[in-house]
Amino acid sequence: MFGRLNKLVFGGNAFNKGFQISVEDQKEFLNKTPIPKDLFERSYNQYLCQQFLMNQSFIGRLVLNFFSFLFIPFYLIIEIVKGFLIKKTVTSEETAVFPYKGRYGQIIPEIILKKYEVVEINFSEGSGITSPNYRFIFIFLFKYWFSPFFVLKCLFKLSFYNYIIAKYNSKMIIGSNEYSFVSSILTEFCYRNKVSHVNVMHGEKLFSITDSWFQFDKFYVWDEHYVKLFKSLNAYHDQFVVEVPENLKMNLNHNSNKDYFLTYYLAGEDEELMKRIKLNLDKLNKGKICIRYHPRYNSPAKISTIFSGYEIENPYDISLKESFEKTLNVSALFSTILLQGYLNGMNVVIDNVAHDQEELNELRKMEYILLKKDVGYLSEFIK
Repeated sequence: MFGRLNKLVFGGNAFNKGFQISVEDQKEFLNKTPIPKDLFERSYNQYLCQQFLMNQSFIGRLVLNFFSFLFIPFYLIIEIVKGFLIKKTVTSEETAVFPYKGRYGQIIPEIILKKYEVVEINFSEGSGITSPNYRFIFIFLFKYWFSPFFVLKCLFKLSFYNYIIAKYNSKMIIGSNEYSFVSSILTEFCYRNKVSHVNVMHGEKLFSITDSWFQFDKFYVWDEHYVKLFKSLNAYHDQFVVEVPENLKMNLNHNSNKDYFLTYYLAGEDEELMKRIKLNLDKLNKGKICIRYHPRYNSPAKISTIFSGYEIENPYDISLKESFEKTLNVSALFSTILLQGYLNGMNVVIDNVAHDQEELNELRKMEYILLKKDVGYLSEFIK
């Protein structure tokens, strides 16, 4: 059951083991971590929480730290040399850099877009450590010499942020990485360089100590629910701003003619689960049903075979806005699409039939937002 939920929510990413370790055990570990005195300790606490979720063997941790220890001196030399090669780019006085070019769509809040000239760059564009930050780097190394893997991962991000600051002279760096244990240290690094470190939400969130302890100057979230969720994960309390980004505001035509009674939005379901979904949808008898598959996690050929007789919607041909305007109800178990539908006034129908009650209870424990909202359930339509 947990493996199936992990695939649905995280697309099968092995790092995200929130469903394999109970919420109760996660909370117990979270409560055992010491109260941080600074942002360095916030990052280290988040690292400890993620190591707990990984449940890596002692030998595995030992090998990882040993090779990290050997690599750090070489990496530092390379990044210091690269620091001398960074060429400044002429930018406006109010420049903000967003290092996720082409990845998340328009998730930057309008309030930032109005004030700053946002430069989008690739995460792999460059790196380097410049002389104004030598002291910061070596204080950090001295503080956490006993945890080489933690240090190395932080150095990767610090050298990238150093590159951004040196090249673009930015006043703000916009991240979307509350899941990264480096995030709080990056906030401290930005503060030392007189740069604001802002985070923006890019997808659905559940209770998982992967996202614990972090601190930014500001974190823009989509709903007050997420403020409470992150505070329960010991994130810094005074950083949250509720702001719905433009990519979630669709300005739908709710009076348009509806082609379908219901559209089901697939995620990472396996073949067995999709067949169970099909059997349940066969019982609706309410009108035409459409199946929209996920562009990354589903095979169009397999979808067409399993859902023979249903309209199949290609996400590459039909935008999500068009999809919403063509249907009366949107359905799935867990999907950011359902939240987008809810925020845009759609009728949301949670699939509580193909998924057993244990899965729903687990999502409820993990503070799934739509289970706290006024939505419908598929069982209400099946007689």
